[in-house]
Amino acid sequence: MSTYAIVRAHAIFKRILYERYLEIYKVLEIGASEELRNILREYFIRRIEIDNIKLAIRAKVANRKITPRELSPIKVCIDLEKIVKARDIRSLIDYAKRCYPSIKDAYRIYEETRVIDPVEVSLDVDYYRRIKDVALDAGLYSIEKLVNEEIELKWLKWALNFKLRKNIKPEHYLGLLNKLSCPLSAWMTLDLYEENINNFIRKLRRYKKYYELMIDLEHLIAKREYVLLDLAFKKAFYKIIGKYVKENPLDPVYVFSIILLIKREIDNLLTIFLSKEAKFSREETLSFIIV
Repeated sequence: MSTYAIVRAHAIFKRILYERYLEIYKVLEIGASEELRNILREYFIRRIEIDNIKLAIRAKVANRKITPRELSPIKVCIDLEKIVKARDIRSLIDYAKRCYPSIKDAYRIYEETRVIDPVEVSLDVDYYRRIKDVALDAGLYSIEKLVNEEIELKWLKWALNFKLRKNIKPEHYLGLLNKLSCPLSAWMTLDLYEENINNFIRKLRRYKKYYELMIDLEHLIAKREYVLLDLAFKKAFYKIIGKYVKENPLDPVYVFSIILLIKREIDNLLTIFLSKEAKFSREETLSFIIV
């Protein structure tokens, strides 16, 4: 199977899994307060829409046509048909900016650097800003706390991603990246100008909660296994979620965390799908599974 066919098959399989995910989500939503339903919809349903936009953007950059079957059947404020029919990345950006305004400035960075990552960061910026506003308005402080932990990991993931690139400088992305406001964005911004990525990671070891993650990242970077970096961040986040499930059984964050753990199963199934296509061994596949 060609790379193009694998990418399309993966997207269609992901859509099928998300349809089942939404069925489970709707069951868990029953009986929830209006405030909790609002934050669940904003977090989980809008995230699927963000995934749709990111998939479409990557397809446009690669000059690849995208079909409705590759996108999850979700609409918060973006119409799937318009995503599919967008002539090019510019027209897609012009459409998306009405709901996700940070994408406009990010597109300027893309035009200057030809690096698409800032556009994806901008979608995360608007997404998390909305989630935090809804959580605070509803007084769902435990959920806001969990989301803040995810934002910090997201900041760290993007910061590391940019540092690994040689074709984009901190002055291009820092203003946008630091809109993912978190303690690390205040403490580590100047360190992003550090050219040696190993020094950057070693400095992060001083934060106890990230020590284990930094050891894993340092090992992966040394072996140039960059494809596993995203997996390391996902494992770190799911470990945090597990803690919330154990410690907050009577709090709204419990339902929130359970839905996230269901998402972990989807991630694992998608990993197995790609591993089969890549003809990985059982041992190689297991190394990608999040437990």
